[in-house]
Amino acid sequence: DNPAMGKIYATNLTPSTLKEWTDGEVARAIRHGIGRKNQPLILMPSHDYQYLSESDLASTVAYLRLVPAVNKTNQSSHLGPISHMLIALNKAPLLSAETIDHQAPFSEKPTEEVSVAFGKYLAQTACIGCHRPTLTGGPMPGAPPDWLPAANLTKTALGNWKEADFIKAMREGMNPQGQKIRPPMPITLTAQMTDVELKALWLYLQTK
Repeated sequence: DNPAMGKIYATNLTPSTLKEWTDGEVARAIRHGIGRKNQPLILMPSHDYQYLSESDLASTVAYLRLVPAVNKTNQSSHLGPISHMLIALNKAPLLSAETIDHQAPFSEKPTEEVSVAFGKYLAQTACIGCHRPTLTGGPMPGAPPDWLPAANLTKTALGNWKEADFIKAMREGMNPQGQKIRPPMPITLTAQMTDVELKALWLYLQTK
């Protein structure tokens, strides 16, 4: 909530508010970053979610229908002058809907196994938004100035990291040097990944 950047409010996604949305509208918001009124959604990471397979997108919508309803009224969001300038200069993906190929077919989800293909699928749907499509990291577009740059996840940058180091980092938020990984790395989410998912993701990173 900042006069220059604007006010960004994360909306209530429980059935109390989504009950008015069709499954197709929810799916479009996730994959395309477009709301019910055909408006681009602010800071919706659809540049990642566009790579979800049709089955995973459907599962996500189904899950949102089953979480406990919370009666909390959504507040409106709006962009400030600096945000509008960043969008005009293509310096921040605040409106990801404008950068997505809406005609692209669904991605094919590989078999959930320890493979480079499955690891790539996971990286595209969870990592590239912050670490960039090349996974070379750098400043995160649109991020507050006090956020550290996203880490370089390529094989060269990871250096002497072992698979066990990577899994510990993703589960416990601690790097091999014993240093805590700082936000906005979503450890609470990556900690829930299965052994197969983490091993596949590590295998894919070894190809970068």
